[in-house]
Amino acid sequence: MKEEGEKATVKFVSSDKPENEESLNLVKKDGKWLVNMTKDDMGGGAAEEGAAPPADDAVAEPAEGAAAEPASKDSVKVDAQ
Repeated sequence: MKEEGEKATVKFVSSDKPENEESLNLVKKDGKWLVNMTKDDMGGGAAEEGAAPPADDAVAEPAEGAAAEPASKDSVKVDAQ
């Protein structure tokens, strides 16, 4: 993880494509690291029919009552506090 103030980048590989290193941009909000995504991060392809258009700059917020631990073995929990 490369941390620069209130922003960070995490590099990872997924089990379905171990040959491809990917990265996630994070932003610190209220003391918690959250995924920061732009249209470019979402692939920029055509949206599914009926889907809402992606926001110009979106930050993933945890769902109310969401479990603290990842549900999948492919999930990554980042705790850089």
